[in-house]
Amino acid sequence: MVSVVCLAYNHEKYITKALDGFVSQKTDFAYRIIVHDDASTDGTAAIIREYAERYPGLICPIYQTENQYSKKIPIHKTHVVPHLAGKYVALCEGDDYWTDPLKLQKQFDAMEAHPECSMCTHTVREITEAGEETDAFRPRTTLSEGAYGTQQFLDIKRNYPFQTACYFMRAELWKSLVQDPPAFRRVALVGDEPLLLFMAAHGPIYYLPECMSVYRVCSIGSWSYRNQQDPQRRIVQMRKNYEMMCLYDEYTEHHFDCHLVLYRGRMLLYEKNFKELAKKENREYVKQLGFAKRVFVRLAAILPFVGKLMK
Repeated sequence: MVSVVCLAYNHEKYITKALDGFVSQKTDFAYRIIVHDDASTDGTAAIIREYAERYPGLICPIYQTENQYSKKIPIHKTHVVPHLAGKYVALCEGDDYWTDPLKLQKQFDAMEAHPECSMCTHTVREITEAGEETDAFRPRTTLSEGAYGTQQFLDIKRNYPFQTACYFMRAELWKSLVQDPPAFRRVALVGDEPLLLFMAAHGPIYYLPECMSVYRVCSIGSWSYRNQQDPQRRIVQMRKNYEMMCLYDEYTEHHFDCHLVLYRGRMLLYEKNFKELAKKENREYVKQLGFAKRVFVRLAAILPFVGKLMK
């Protein structure tokens, strides 16, 4: 009924916890675990092989001899989808892990009870790269259990509310996304945000206010880690995010164009384009900034040297 999909690359330090979380699930339905190792240069593949031998009917391992990501080969489409089975797909990266043995069952039950929903999410706790628990959770705001429509989802999406380790989706929808991605997905640098946008466009997202998985913040080698090390990469990401939302606006027939203000404002702020940011069409974004930032933006728009002080 469910395929668990896990992508791993140089996750030797973390992959055991991820695999333990998968195999410990207690369900009244059959599920399989598809683990893709992208030619790791550490001991990740050996650990996956050990688990695959211990759980031969449960774990479906895929080992690469050449790194597919660096060759720009779409891993999900090319290597994972052919092994997919069942009605639903659950995702978890190799450096994250699940903490509740009933996670799959709870999400399965929620989706069966709400066939109008495209996916189910839940609360995720953040830990440091070293594995120390933090007081941070996703989503950042308190949400009640229930189904959130596209407009509601976009309203709470400002701080990336849901993290990959909590995604539980209808398999046919997910397959259609990875096999024939819409334009807004093709321009995105990473897949998480456009995936959520796609699912939200195809039905409500059901949320369970229970913490059932852990997200490792900026683990070494992750996209987030590399992004933090290079401010220029962050600027490129902001530009791509704005382009993505413009295309999403077209995809949804301009029902949500008010959210373009947020993405345009973020992009201009990271670019330090204060003169443009101070224009009337960006006023709604500037209003959302703290008092000190609003003053700074207005000063920097008039006095360019002030903008150079910004870190």
